[in-house]
Amino acid sequence: MGFNELLPENPNFLPLLLKNSPVVIYTTDEEGIIQYISPAFERITGLKVEDFIGKSYIEIIHPKDLTIVERAKENLKKGAPVETFQIRVRTKSGDYKIGEFTVMPFLSQGKIIGRLGIARDITKRKMVEIALEESEKKYRELFENIPIGIYRTTPKGEILLANTAMVNMLGFSSLDDLLKLDLEKNGYHPDFPRSIFKKIMEEKGEVKNFEAKWLKKDGSTIYIRENAKAIKDEKGNIIYYEGTVEDITKEKETEEKLFKKTKELQAVFSVLPDLFFKINKDGVFIDYIAGEIKDLYLPPKDFLGKSFKDIFPPQLADLFMNQLKNSLEKNKMEVVEYELTIEGEKKFFESRIIPFSSDQVVAVVRNITSKKIWEKALKESEARFRSISENALAGVYIIQDDKFLYANPAFCEIFGYTIDEIVGKLGPIDLTFEGDKERIKLELKERINGTKTKEVSKFKGVKKNGEIICLESYSVKTEILDKPAIMGIIIDITEREKTENTLKEYTNTLKKLLDGIVSTMSKIVEIKDPYTAGHQQRVAELALMIGQEMGLSKEKLEAIYVAAMIHDIGKIHIPAEILTKPGELSPLEREMIQSHPHFGYEILKNIEFPWPIAQIVLQHHEKIDGTGYPLHLKGDQILLEAKILSVADVVEAMSTHRPYRAGYGLARALDEIINYCGKWYDEDVVHACLKLLKDKDIEFKYKI
Repeated sequence: MGFNELLPENPNFLPLLLKNSPVVIYTTDEEGIIQYISPAFERITGLKVEDFIGKSYIEIIHPKDLTIVERAKENLKKGAPVETFQIRVRTKSGDYKIGEFTVMPFLSQGKIIGRLGIARDITKRKMVEIALEESEKKYRELFENIPIGIYRTTPKGEILLANTAMVNMLGFSSLDDLLKLDLEKNGYHPDFPRSIFKKIMEEKGEVKNFEAKWLKKDGSTIYIRENAKAIKDEKGNIIYYEGTVEDITKEKETEEKLFKKTKELQAVFSVLPDLFFKINKDGVFIDYIAGEIKDLYLPPKDFLGKSFKDIFPPQLADLFMNQLKNSLEKNKMEVVEYELTIEGEKKFFESRIIPFSSDQVVAVVRNITSKKIWEKALKESEARFRSISENALAGVYIIQDDKFLYANPAFCEIFGYTIDEIVGKLGPIDLTFEGDKERIKLELKERINGTKTKEVSKFKGVKKNGEIICLESYSVKTEILDKPAIMGIIIDITEREKTENTLKEYTNTLKKLLDGIVSTMSKIVEIKDPYTAGHQQRVAELALMIGQEMGLSKEKLEAIYVAAMIHDIGKIHIPAEILTKPGELSPLEREMIQSHPHFGYEILKNIEFPWPIAQIVLQHHEKIDGTGYPLHLKGDQILLEAKILSVADVVEAMSTHRPYRAGYGLARALDEIINYCGKWYDEDVVHACLKLLKDKDIEFKYKI
């Protein structure tokens, strides 16, 4: 029975329906030979219907999609009432369109004798789906790979969404791990509770460049800069917050290091003859360092906290204020020269106003009275000494054709030649130290060719008498008589180089001084408790080696060594008869002994070490499970440096003699840290110590 036999009795209804249907309706026999195709086929593909009647569907289906059709045929044979699938169909242009096919069998006495199919053109829909998938993929890649954290959180502290950067920033192993975090209880540093953030969001609906401190999973602190918005419902209630977070810890650490460095340099600045002032954007004096007190216009109590207008004459105050504003707006140094009468004496000053931050400057003030007197004398004698000019302070030269075309007297003086010996006879290479000649040749060539952008060059020169000097040259390309030339100035910086080397030596001297102070404090404890003589030194050596084995930074290693050298400084508060008592200690005596970390902390807390020495000393008898003293800290509450010091202290103390007992020996000391590894003592520290003393067989003075 064919398709025509199935048509309704009304001969006009079905042909009209098939002709105008937007979908393709077709029939095939059991072998896939096409018997009928509706006109929509030609409208969609551009192919003639009559060209395919009596032919196999294989001719219009994409070769790679034939298996889909065959699989559908098999399912129909197995009894499936209908099969739906998507395949590509060839068009007149040779391209393919995507069709969604719904196929059902013609049955006669339980056997398939043909098939009826309906096909829809879904090409545009598929293209939209593909474009949407690509767009979602790109967004997801951007979301996951952007280096700043992206999040969505609720006012109750639930994390709804976070990208990989956010997970890594907070030290979590996965997003699932991070989603367990309750921001109302954890994650925010006590100095910056979440309530501050929420209050701003409730009042303003957003935060911009909001800086705060967060806590990572391991308890360590990071500094962040946050931008976020509050997303609200129709009633104005906040549903969640969406925002981005940038880790600015390194930036903040740099600021802190700069602050520490500033404190260190204050001692140096105090011996310089200049005056240093910190001034805010309103011209108010905040702080100062005075090398020459006699150059201060007023005593500190009369100018600190006051502005230019409160201190100086109106005209001078306005000049200072204008230069300060220029310095902050243009982010560059401004120089002001002025005169003041101090205690009846007229003095001249030069003030260099340097931007320190967005709203503060540092003014470096130098007494230039002597310079002004010299300048005045120079002007008065200018008629007699016209050859002396500003250029006399630096050598001026012109080079053309590899020879000096011109050299001023200062240039000749630098090298010890006369003008006649230099001009037209010598070239720059003749005055250059052997080790720098090739480099200077190349720089001169690049300057002439116009490829050298660096205008300042440092090199060593050779004077006529053979003396080697350090030079700094500033040069530019020019033209003289239509020929390329090099014009420049040169300065002898030999003394400046020596000064810089002297400053480096001074820094090393300060380091040695600190080491000497620490050693002296250590000796004080040994004098009080002679039975433990050398104990702190040996603990410091072992603690340092444990830290090195753990791969700690140089800064942490220095902190461990210094803290270990003075970790028992608090014992100077304990009576000597208790420290040296040969028998068992009473509970009261033991309590006094256990107070020495606190006494040590009190002694050290106001000393501005570059490291947290006071805290390390305070914590060196704490235990991981909280049974230590004096604060009963646990786990990550204890500094790593203190954990290392604790293990080194126990190993050394048990290995050596005490007034109330003989030494137990190294083997028993190691058993102690093994037995309480993870309970009292940090596992990583214990393993590093055992590796040193067992696997690597490191020798110590007290080793038995």
